[in-house]
Amino acid sequence: MFHLGFPQSAMSESPRLIDALNSRWKDRSAWRSSIAFRLAWRNITRDYLRLAIAVIGVGFAVLLMMVQSGLLIGFATTTSSLVDRAGADL
Repeated sequence: MFHLGFPQSAMSESPRLIDALNSRWKDRSAWRSSIAFRLAWRNITRDYLRLAIAVIGVGFAVLLMMVQSGLLIGFATTTSSLVDRAGADL
């Protein structure tokens, strides 16, 4: 089994070293995610017109998906109503 690129034998010999590396790795990943979030937020909010257009575009795409879902459900209901009202075994 490997942990952070070290074989199991190295882990059993120096647990303090592995604990130090694990804590360092966790700190580094938190730092990177923080920097990535700030960079993404600055990139998004840099141009408000572009942000508004993107938000409107995503909203319109969601609206279209909801309309398509409604059409699908309506089609399935209409199609099955013929069978439901037939009063016969099919």
